[in-house]
Amino acid sequence: KGGHNEEGHNHNDVGNFVLATDNGQMLADLGAMEYTAKCFSRERYTLLQNSSLGHSVPIIDGKAQRGGRKAHANIVDVSDTKFVMELQEAYETDISKITRTFEMLDMGITMTDEYETIEGHEITERFATVVEPEILDGKVRIGDVVLYANSLQTIQKEVLRKHGGNGE
Repeated sequence: KGGHNEEGHNHNDVGNFVLATDNGQMLADLGAMEYTAKCFSRERYTLLQNSSLGHSVPIIDGKAQRGGRKAHANIVDVSDTKFVMELQEAYETDISKITRTFEMLDMGITMTDEYETIEGHEITERFATVVEPEILDGKVRIGDVVLYANSLQTIQKEVLRKHGGNGE
């Protein structure tokens, strides 16, 4: 997803993506929550499904993306096998460039996030799913998808209220 963080029925999710197989969404958009007064208040982006913290986007120094039209993606390159966008405008940070690249390869899809900065930052790569993940020898299996990462993996579980109040 490119766009900006002030679209109708918005979630702060610039750079988010969905990865689906024949068995459904393995990396998912968590979708809409149970509608409450908080959904339509100033606290809207404290809710996991509306915040970038509930999407497959980086978390910079423990902070979610900012809201508003200025929090947007810049599309840099598009081809049949590659998609590149810059995400730095979505964050309040001194990181000068955040580039997210998706590349289709014979062996699968490679996603690479690159950061240009002179300061040290804590960057968390978060991936949202509704499929129970498992960590296996430095890999994370989510259904029929395997994620390979160069760093520590942890799993955080949340129960989310959907329309009608059902937990998922």
